[in-house]
Amino acid sequence: MSLRNLRVPCAMLCILSTAAVAAPPENMLRNAGFEKASAKRAAMPEGWRVFGGDSKALSRSLSNKGHSGKRALLIVDDVDTKKRAPAATSGAGIRQDVRGIETGVTYKLTCQAKCIARSRKNAAWLQLRFKPSNEIANTHLNSPIGGDWQEFSAFLAAPKGTTHAEVYIKTLHMASARYLIDDFQLAPMLGDATDQRHALLPFGSEGIAPEQTHKPNLH
Repeated sequence: MSLRNLRVPCAMLCILSTAAVAAPPENMLRNAGFEKASAKRAAMPEGWRVFGGDSKALSRSLSNKGHSGKRALLIVDDVDTKKRAPAATSGAGIRQDVRGIETGVTYKLTCQAKCIARSRKNAAWLQLRFKPSNEIANTHLNSPIGGDWQEFSAFLAAPKGTTHAEVYIKTLHMASARYLIDDFQLAPMLGDATDQRHALLPFGSEGIAPEQTHKPNLH
């Protein structure tokens, strides 16, 4: 076969290789944009579970003010801060369990958040947790009050023995807050995860927030 005949297949191979590398990882979360309501409870998104308190003051409901698509999730924690002391009151949030986690792989959890009100900073966070080790990564949702949508991320490598992941968005039961949440994504990091994390950290709360990683935590 001549070199001329080899040029076209080689070019096609290069194109296919580039496309394969550039393809974004599949989102592992169900109903990540909250577009589908639960058949059992219309205020809840399908595929998600209630976390924390479940009352008028501690609630979650679908909103028509989405970041993308038609819907977002409104999380409300209106418990008076003074009434939380001396005993902490349950916060408000949602959660989802995710199977198919590979040990040794670093995962990135992302969401869009918009702060409507809060009594202080660090009132809510995004959390990625691996079971049964209970290793977690938290990112506080410190977007400006009344500001625009902002992306937040948490990163964590799945330790040996991991059976599944738990994804949370929740208030921290020590301050009042109202947030709109949308466009979750959980996916394995592409390429060198360490290099990618270091490249993202300088953005801080202005872009993709750096994570706080902890050993077992019962929050």
